[in-house]
Amino acid sequence: MKQKRFGHLVLMILLLIVTGCGSNTQTPENAVTVRFLDQDGNQIAVKTVEKGTAVTAPQYAPEGKTLEGWYYDFYSPAWSFSDPVNKDLELRALCTDEVETVSSKITYQDLEEYNLRGSDANAVLVVYLKYRDGYDCDMDALKQAFTGEYDSFDRLKSVSSYLYYNSYGRADLDFHFMIYDCNMTCKEAYDINNGYNTFHEDIFNDIKKSYPGDINELDKDRDGYVDAVVFIGGEDSFKTVGDGYQYYISGGQSAFTQGIPSPGDPVMKLYIKVPYEGMLNDPVPATQEMGIRVLIHEMSHAFGLVDYYDFAPYKGEIIDALGTFDMQSHDVGDWNCFSRFTCGWLEPYLISEGVDSVTLKLSCSSEYNNAVLIPTSKGWNGTAFDEYLLIDVMAPVGANGYDWEWGLDERQIKPIGAKANGGGVRILHVDSRLAVKTTKSVSPTEAVAVYSPLYGYDAIMEMLDLPDYGQRLNLTEIYTNSNGYEPKIEGDERWYHLLDLIPSDGSSKYRICTPSDWSMYYLFSPGDLFSTGEVFSMETMRDAFPNAPYANNGGTFDYSIKVEHYDKVNHEAIITIYRQ
Repeated sequence: MKQKRFGHLVLMILLLIVTGCGSNTQTPENAVTVRFLDQDGNQIAVKTVEKGTAVTAPQYAPEGKTLEGWYYDFYSPAWSFSDPVNKDLELRALCTDEVETVSSKITYQDLEEYNLRGSDANAVLVVYLKYRDGYDCDMDALKQAFTGEYDSFDRLKSVSSYLYYNSYGRADLDFHFMIYDCNMTCKEAYDINNGYNTFHEDIFNDIKKSYPGDINELDKDRDGYVDAVVFIGGEDSFKTVGDGYQYYISGGQSAFTQGIPSPGDPVMKLYIKVPYEGMLNDPVPATQEMGIRVLIHEMSHAFGLVDYYDFAPYKGEIIDALGTFDMQSHDVGDWNCFSRFTCGWLEPYLISEGVDSVTLKLSCSSEYNNAVLIPTSKGWNGTAFDEYLLIDVMAPVGANGYDWEWGLDERQIKPIGAKANGGGVRILHVDSRLAVKTTKSVSPTEAVAVYSPLYGYDAIMEMLDLPDYGQRLNLTEIYTNSNGYEPKIEGDERWYHLLDLIPSDGSSKYRICTPSDWSMYYLFSPGDLFSTGEVFSMETMRDAFPNAPYANNGGTFDYSIKVEHYDKVNHEAIITIYRQ
């Protein structure tokens, strides 16, 4: 019996040595621990690995969601599981939901048939106006300004490249070029064209008599209108009135004639005029000579876009509810997501009435067809022409990257703090509801405009289906930002805009304008964008809305928007939208 007990004791000692019991059970000094958490911070798994080696991700696939990655630093890209782990970590999973994307049921092309079409072929006739003592046209350089192919960053160097990237490859423009000899001096041309007249219409009618090709090629949709005409003025500004800074020379303009559509023999409806002199300059923003920016801005009007600024009632100052940072606001940067939406290019995620909470990933809208639409509690009519929030990622990419730091007079845009270096989440308050414009007599000799809002998609379509196209021209957006101080609803003179940038501090700095508080003095800063951890809600951002806590249409925005993560390197955001 004693021998047997001794044998058992030896066996137990050997087992203890083999299994590593005692002090050998402690975690080695060169080991590190990685804790994996879900989106709410609950622990999913714990892994211990040797310091300096990689860890593998646990299996994690929540039902109905997509795992976007595991994040250690919410300003940086997702953790790469090929990287070594050199310290204890907590990695948080970020998962997104499936949400339907939508497109606008009507576009600016539907509202006004003479606008360029968003996705179909469009013909653009480019006419260089030659004067006896003006500039000689470098036709190769002119064609390059319209048709040159550039990468995303240099998209501002040609109309085609700019619109290609801003339309996500959908814009289709067919350019036709010609030189028209006006047979007059620069001063004679300026004197004739100094004001609204038929100068360009007369030139177009003369061109039609001797046009070398089939004039119907310029009317792609056979609606009786040439799709668009661009006049490039060859004047030398110092030979007009001598100062070299006349608006017609340094600026641009789009205009409409009053021709009756003529299928088979199309007439000119929309035309653009820009100076050749200005196009000779590099595309520097916010200067007297803005180069091709003026041309791109005016071509944007050809798609139906308006200017996104107001001429205020005080001292002729300007209100800019986007902080001047947009191609339709002072010829700077990319089109915003609303502009793309109205042309049928943007297809945002729709937060419908039944959604309580949803998490989404957004890439920069300058490069990707990404945005979120949140209607008011009144619902959404299915078009870009309603009231809603539009959310996207704005970053120093594309034309926005080209312009991320620029000067306007003595005021400078500079990135503010670390969070601003790579952009952030932009929130726009859109009120593009439509109204029918009529007139009301207020005296035997005076009449004023009266605007009757249209509610719902069916009401809009009923107006668009009218057989008399002239009546459709009375259909307009209630609150356009261009010259928008005129009250669109009788007796209501609050500061409504087509577009308002909601700054991350929730202030009214872009919306309000008084003689002592000009929104023009507030220029866009990347610090206005929402970054990691910041939250939008109607309650905390009420100063940014004229009728807070209500939207302009009397509804409410019943959701909060939290930025879960903003990746400054890849310009991506993960946001959670949840019902309050």
